[in-house]
Amino acid sequence: RLLAKERPTKPQHIPNPRSTEPAHCDFATKMPAAGGSVGKSKDDDLEDAYELLGVSEDADDKEIQGAFRKGSLKCHPDRNPDDPEAAEKFDKLQRAKELLLDPMRRADFDRLRKAKYEQEARAAEEDEKRRKLREDLEAREGIHAAAESKKTQAAAAEENRRKYAQMDFAARIKAKEAEKASKHAEAAAVASRVRQASEDAKVRLRWREKKSEATRKEAVKKAFQDLDLRAVSFDSELEGLAQFGSREDALRAVLACRANRQQLGFRALMLETETSAAQVKRSSSNMSFDAEEKLPKKPSHGGGAGLKKTGSGHFDDWEADMLSSLRGLAKAQKAPAAS
Repeated sequence: RLLAKERPTKPQHIPNPRSTEPAHCDFATKMPAAGGSVGKSKDDDLEDAYELLGVSEDADDKEIQGAFRKGSLKCHPDRNPDDPEAAEKFDKLQRAKELLLDPMRRADFDRLRKAKYEQEARAAEEDEKRRKLREDLEAREGIHAAAESKKTQAAAAEENRRKYAQMDFAARIKAKEAEKASKHAEAAAVASRVRQASEDAKVRLRWREKKSEATRKEAVKKAFQDLDLRAVSFDSELEGLAQFGSREDALRAVLACRANRQQLGFRALMLETETSAAQVKRSSSNMSFDAEEKLPKKPSHGGGAGLKKTGSGHFDDWEADMLSSLRGLAKAQKAPAAS
């Protein structure tokens, strides 16, 4: 134990005031480094001692003392009794002076202050780069969004034009089809009227005796030479059809044939009247004998006393009534023309 007590211990490190190595003081160990603080000390609230005293970084001890005296006059508690923060301000000012008057602590402070400013400069530079990158990214995104919007609007406009073209094309086709249907209907109506007029202008011819076709055709042309006779056809040796240009000419032909039936060798009947006559004849054939006797008799006409009586008395009576109705129809058609 005596030997252990006499054994020399390891000498403690004593800082050399003239050495450039950093002093192992409380301020140096507790002052925040470039990467951040490792602890808190009583000088952490000083922030920047040079700014508190209002001196530059290369100020000497005399300038520091003078700045402290000047600042203490403004913030001393005795001179500012109404300011509750005067004591705290004066304490900071005094500690800043002590820090800057100690060479080792000032050197550490300058090193940490320089590292802090460099870190802030790098952070500001990085922030500026990030800001530029963000602005560039936002600008590119804006350009892309504008291009996409323009593309979408162009696609929508093209789709609208396509739909309008389809609708217009469909409307044009529908209008053409309607026009075509209207023309077809009009043509069909005209054709129907022409066919009806052609059917109304046909006259059935019946001969009493058999004659050659040429003789009968010549007789028909001669009898109706003043009328618009279009064509003559023969169904048999005793019957034929005469086509006139209008119903009026057909009626005149029937009337003329009726008036000159003794001189002509044939009779003329309207084709539609003949159909009605056939219906009347079929209905009359189903009636009783008493009913047949009650049929209307042939009226007496002037100049008809010497006419030859035919075997079919009922048909002659019907023909007389038909002739009377034809004459009334001819008068009714002449009346509007005269007016």
